[in-house]
Amino acid sequence: MAFWISGKDPAPFDWLQIIAFQTKQLANVLALVETFLFAADGTPWIFISRATRTRVLQLLRPAESALRRLIILIAETQLKPLSAHAIARLMKPPKAQPLGEYALTLLRSRNRKRQYRFDLIDLETEFGEVIEVTDHNRSVLFPAKHKRALSEKPDPHALDIKAAPLRKRLLTLHAALKRARHHARAFQKLKTLHQNAKSVFLPLKVGLPLGMRRSSSRPNEAEEVLADCHYFAREALNSAPP
Repeated sequence: MAFWISGKDPAPFDWLQIIAFQTKQLANVLALVETFLFAADGTPWIFISRATRTRVLQLLRPAESALRRLIILIAETQLKPLSAHAIARLMKPPKAQPLGEYALTLLRSRNRKRQYRFDLIDLETEFGEVIEVTDHNRSVLFPAKHKRALSEKPDPHALDIKAAPLRKRLLTLHAALKRARHHARAFQKLKTLHQNAKSVFLPLKVGLPLGMRRSSSRPNEAEEVLADCHYFAREALNSAPP
């Protein structure tokens, strides 16, 4: 992990350089994902193999978490604090919308044309009913809805997985990365809303970030970016004034 020191800034990090570098690294990860979902001439693949899907998800999941942390970094270090007038307007949701619903709108930040939605904080996955599967003397919990798939042994190289859902997630990341400052402003409003409502606000998941493999001794490109973004986002949150 690299550290950037600014001689002019009393803060220990040169946040502008860090943000620019991590943005470039994240863009490189998304370009790598494109090579799995698009042909050399730019034609999107209709079907991909299970092995390819696994590789794509190993890059997409940490990339999504890294972008959340990059947005937090921008919000905490580059945006001016909201004025008293802006906070007063924020505490009065438009169209008599309940405050909780308004907070949910900010959480699920969209672009103006509503072409995509990107969650600004880590949300835990709800698996619902789970089943226990024993394999090689090891018990693992899986969602019950995947019971049928677990009983099968499909060919990992057969082209039987639709690529469209993964491609949509990739395009969402591309669009959210381009408008990271817009999402940072939404995050700032969401944090201010919670602070003024005196409610608990935990933008980062406790423990390992979502998408980081617990047993990975060799992190991939996206996990390396996530590790850096997670560290700097925590530093920015801890150094921010209350």
